[in-house]
Amino acid sequence: MKCVFFGSPEFGAASLRALLASHHEVLGVITQPDRPAGRGLKLEMPAVKKVALEHSLPIFQAEKINTEETLAWLKEKNPEVLVVVAFGAFLGEKLLHFCKHPPINVHPSLLPELRGAAPMQWSVLRGYKDTGVSTQFMAKAMDAGDILLQVNATIGANETSGELSERLKLVGGDLLVETLTKLERGEIKPRPQNHAAATFAPMLEKEHGLVKWNTLTVHEAHDLVRGLHPWPGAYATVAGKRVKLLRSAIPPEMVFRNAKLSPGEFYASGSSIFVRCKDVCLEILELQPEGKRPLPWPLPLPPRPSASTPSSLPCTPSCSAWPRQPKGAWRPWRSPPSSPPSAICPLIRERARACASPSALPLWPRGHFWWRQ
Repeated sequence: MKCVFFGSPEFGAASLRALLASHHEVLGVITQPDRPAGRGLKLEMPAVKKVALEHSLPIFQAEKINTEETLAWLKEKNPEVLVVVAFGAFLGEKLLHFCKHPPINVHPSLLPELRGAAPMQWSVLRGYKDTGVSTQFMAKAMDAGDILLQVNATIGANETSGELSERLKLVGGDLLVETLTKLERGEIKPRPQNHAAATFAPMLEKEHGLVKWNTLTVHEAHDLVRGLHPWPGAYATVAGKRVKLLRSAIPPEMVFRNAKLSPGEFYASGSSIFVRCKDVCLEILELQPEGKRPLPWPLPLPPRPSASTPSSLPCTPSCSAWPRQPKGAWRPWRSPPSSPPSAICPLIRERARACASPSALPLWPRGHFWWRQ
């Protein structure tokens, strides 16, 4: 079928690539305007535009899509159907009825579940074990059109919404090609959605990332960390500083129970770090102090000393025997200074106490640990 593709981010670009690799013909692409991105606020092209340029496709960009200019551009292309994947704007009545069939949309959920802008994030946030991808005829109401095809997909216990998106964008591209092919052959019978069973996945804000340890169970906190990665990101406040929580895990039951801790308290045990939730403790696998790079946990320890030089490691906080390291390099300490140069001071102190026990780290010099300046 001859189509015009509406899309903007990478999720849409994957569907465009699938279309270009099929027998269907893409007459042109409509995408969002280039926008400032990154710390330098340089203009960044949408991912769909980059793919279109690679294949020399006609491109139309406009701040407002429901205009006579858009309709004139589409009349010139004369498509059989419009395809919309993660475009980022609503289509008006004239666009919805421009072709014989309504526009076809790829939506990463099993409609009528999770209608809205962030279905993949909310499927993880709500602890779903299964989700999927749907193709639908677009309607005036958001994600309420007749369903064409659906495919199921599972969600891993530790899978983030970013990882889920990487999988479902490929599933969506294949499903879109199959939908157009069957629609062309007359092999699809659209079926109305059960609107009474609809659930919603509203757009996420940065404020959603605050972890309220006293109200969340360990499973809910783990789902929050997974669901908000990579954006907007889960975060907590430690020693007055914001710390992003990038990766987490639910430890075995015999490990994560610690009744002496209050919700929100962090502590280190051996080579692991935990934080108390409403019920039990969550293990933190990767975090990012405010203004710093992400730090995997446990932090790397000093190299094991050779037998010929058992006392080669310094035993004073000054570490004068160590060669000068560039800024940002890992440096060793025997015990924490009075004001450790880190945004996670309490965590570093606890880590030092854990390392101070010979039984905890029998192969390493007693009391040594790393901090990053």
